[in-house]
Amino acid sequence: MTTDREPGSYKDPKGYIYYKKNSNSIFRRITKYGSKSFLELEKSGIYKKAASKKFLIEYKKNLQSKNGEIELEHPKIPYLSYSHEWTFSQLKKTALFHLDFHLFLLKNGFTLSDANTHNVQFIGNKPIFIDILSIIPLKKGSLWEGYQQFCESFLFPLIICSLKKIPINKISQGYLNGIPLEDTYSFLSTMQKLKFFNFLHITLPTIINKKIDPKKINSKIKDTKGLTKEKLTLLITQIKNHIVKLKDPFLNIDTVWNDYESNNFYGEGDILKKEKIIRHIVKKNKPKMLFDLGCNAGNFSRVSVQSGAEYVVGFDFDIGALSKAFERSSKKNLNFLPLYFDATLPSTNSGWFESERMGFMSRSKDCDFVLALALEHHLIISKNIPIDSFVNWLTNISHNGIVEFVPKNDQAVIELLRNREDIFYDYSSETFESILSKKVKIVKKHIISQSGRVLFEFSKK
Repeated sequence: MTTDREPGSYKDPKGYIYYKKNSNSIFRRITKYGSKSFLELEKSGIYKKAASKKFLIEYKKNLQSKNGEIELEHPKIPYLSYSHEWTFSQLKKTALFHLDFHLFLLKNGFTLSDANTHNVQFIGNKPIFIDILSIIPLKKGSLWEGYQQFCESFLFPLIICSLKKIPINKISQGYLNGIPLEDTYSFLSTMQKLKFFNFLHITLPTIINKKIDPKKINSKIKDTKGLTKEKLTLLITQIKNHIVKLKDPFLNIDTVWNDYESNNFYGEGDILKKEKIIRHIVKKNKPKMLFDLGCNAGNFSRVSVQSGAEYVVGFDFDIGALSKAFERSSKKNLNFLPLYFDATLPSTNSGWFESERMGFMSRSKDCDFVLALALEHHLIISKNIPIDSFVNWLTNISHNGIVEFVPKNDQAVIELLRNREDIFYDYSSETFESILSKKVKIVKKHIISQSGRVLFEFSKK
């Protein structure tokens, strides 16, 4: 069977991830360098115990070759996401999950070798740890090897976002490996730097780094006796308690679209009509992976899940709306993952050789149904995206779905054109339909408002 190695899985000599064609599983090859420690830990029972507690992704051992290599088979994560696509609440949830898992491991005599955000993924609103090889035995006098990485990847972004009220997505997209200590220090005001927790984990280390020769620091680290299990547990617990207190600064404030469900340009009864049509179409199609582009606070993502979509990934650029969407997913326990997304500045293939992290389009292969509701006019009018380019983009994501067209006489478009010249001479429902029909089969048109908003139901030709 043909296999494809995951390009981003190259850093650990103990193993790597790969895929097999026509398989819905993910496979891990444990090399001869990692097989001995893996078998010892497996014998200890820690893997099964961690999986039973819903910390660690499950696996089954398929084979062990003559040279000692082992193949593991894992269930596939529905949609791979990155920390720069998460809301504050999502990053906070994964940080606390990571710390709880670490405390669980310490209690059982183990620890984690690193603290990479990519090691935690979401299934709906629930985090799961996916890197089994990061679990190692706890040695007497060990340091917390992943402390710096945890701070830079989890703790520092949360502190900056909470204190400065900066959408961390826009910053962390430029810090794919975490925000360094010195940069975090520069973000904070003098008073923020002097707060006890910040002083301990940000200010003091920054001062020490500036005054002490790195070579001397390295020699001191080598000579240190490390931390006892009790002190390491206390340190992690103290950091956990601080993170618990950090508040999502965007959850309950007004942003452009976080109140869209109650404050919009639809007439009375139009939203209910729209919901009814979408319920019927989604129920008929039963998509396995539905993308809700411009999901706002997740109302139609919820409708889609409740109508038979197995898994929904929602995308939006409004942090306030996404915070509400994740809160909705968590409270209702939906198979719905909301993510930060700017269609004109999406996640691209990046990292080493531009293949370590996959961009939006590279991760869209499993999408079999797309919702684009009240989205096209924001891209075509606000961003000057040509209609044919928008249609190409949409139908490249999926050949099945629903797209809403908002006409010029609709108040939403009138507002967009209020302070600019109308250069959109071919912007009409007829033109949109003509271009769309060249790419996909238009199954049905649904008029949903007095202004003439249209839901185009489409499918593969």
